[in-house]
Amino acid sequence: MIFLSTTFVPKELIEAEWLKVAATLNPTTYIMEGMRAVLLRDAIDWSVYTQGVIVAAVLSIAMVVFAAMNARGALKNIKNSRTRHDLASVRLFSYSTMKSLNVPAYKRVSVDRTIRS
Repeated sequence: MIFLSTTFVPKELIEAEWLKVAATLNPTTYIMEGMRAVLLRDAIDWSVYTQGVIVAAVLSIAMVVFAAMNARGALKNIKNSRTRHDLASVRLFSYSTMKSLNVPAYKRVSVDRTIRS
């Protein structure tokens, strides 16, 4: 995605039409243009800067939601698994996190022992 954005060249200097279209559709373009609006120009172009901030905020929210959904799915897998092998394969949740999500005690202990070993 970085090579199809305006990371290296401002949008005004791109000559290939297909690359202009790709850069317009790429959210990274708006973040880079917002950074240029603050860092490289004498007067700050607030509309370009605001677009960059909005795109960065939307992407950040989307990534947090995506990560939370994946973490929730992994915790459901832990909760539904019964073998030590399944529990040992997921080592990213703390004891308190699993406790707050009502993971049974015998599964919390197994995962906790696996993490410490």
